[in-house]
Amino acid sequence: MRFDLPRTIDDLAAYFPAFLDLSGGTRWWRRVDQLYDEGKKSPFLAKIMSDHHWLELELSAQIAIWQEHARLLPGEVFPRSMAALLFAGMTVEAHKQLGAEGRNNLQGRLRGALKTDFAGLYLELDVALGLIDQGFDVEFPDLEGTAAYDIRFGNGNIVGEVECKSLSADAGRKIHRKDFYRFIDALGPSITEYAKRSSPAVVVITLDDRLSADTTSQRALRTAVSRVLTEAGVTQFVGPNFQIEREPYERRLLRANFADSKELYAACSEAFGANCHVSGVMNETGGCLVVVRSRREDDHSKPQLEALKKATSQLSGDHPGFVALQFEDIEPPDLTLPHVRRRAAILANAVFHSKESSHLAAVYHTAYGGLHPAEGLLAKPAFVFWNPRWTGTADGLPFRAGMRNSEFALSLGVDPAKTDPDGYIYGRDV
Repeated sequence: MRFDLPRTIDDLAAYFPAFLDLSGGTRWWRRVDQLYDEGKKSPFLAKIMSDHHWLELELSAQIAIWQEHARLLPGEVFPRSMAALLFAGMTVEAHKQLGAEGRNNLQGRLRGALKTDFAGLYLELDVALGLIDQGFDVEFPDLEGTAAYDIRFGNGNIVGEVECKSLSADAGRKIHRKDFYRFIDALGPSITEYAKRSSPAVVVITLDDRLSADTTSQRALRTAVSRVLTEAGVTQFVGPNFQIEREPYERRLLRANFADSKELYAACSEAFGANCHVSGVMNETGGCLVVVRSRREDDHSKPQLEALKKATSQLSGDHPGFVALQFEDIEPPDLTLPHVRRRAAILANAVFHSKESSHLAAVYHTAYGGLHPAEGLLAKPAFVFWNPRWTGTADGLPFRAGMRNSEFALSLGVDPAKTDPDGYIYGRDV
């Protein structure tokens, strides 16, 4: 299939009725209402909604504007809004051109995503749109039930395959974001009350291992934290599998700008470890931050490597194969970070050097909903590693265009000094 997906917001809005019909109409709005209601309960639960369900919220907001004004308002369309609009348009266009089984499966995926999230389906349609924009015809073998991989693309004699894997924000983490913010929400009244009556403080919670998702299992921890927050004489507490300490904010965070969330998190990461989670209430006169960390290191490498191996095995091996990896927990500028790219290179090369990957041409890495303004347009930043042991020709294949590291950083608003040098070699041998 190949089609021209419009890029004007009014043309994309024309897909709203068909998209809602595919989503089940009332199912869509019931789920959106549920997300809004959950987010209204506290700023901590609102963070879960904005992190994990931005697509549903962005799309529903644009549909509401369209219904009220009979058009979209350019000043209310942001990069993530545009990503959601393109997703809706791609869903409808793909559904039109799929066979009967493919249409049923796509609709099932769409409605199933309402119960979880849209990250996986978004990646497939986003990659397919990118291939169409480069002049390729695309097919969806997995949806059609004809193969185990997601996308087949072709143009004349050129044929290739793509398997898509979306990496959860919690993959490899000892403390999952949703569990953390629900934990903070349960402590919300105690945190707020402490912030009103006391000088700024940081409550540091160190776990022996994971933060349990089970609220019953968290009971002893919550009770202990509440004591540290409400009893003036209790500044430390040692439990069966945790340790709590309340310390003055200025002890390690005096120079941090709490009005800038990224700067504050960077300061907390330096003070309490790169794998810590931070939330709380801060103002000019008082406040309370809660830091939760584990004695055991997060291991993002294992789930990422497993995803690469699984994706490689799903490709047929008959054509040049590509794996598209989507990071759900980063913003487009984070694609410039040296530790993100170097870990990705190490893991890609580990797969490239296995005997089962001779058909794997490259691994493509991007961010969920990662559209970014550049030179007056919205671009889709990504980085790609090619297999040094792949023996096929690269002529006519996608994912070949590129730029220097410094140019990539500048286009994303990042200081080039904070990314790898232009000539950095990411590794060809393991």
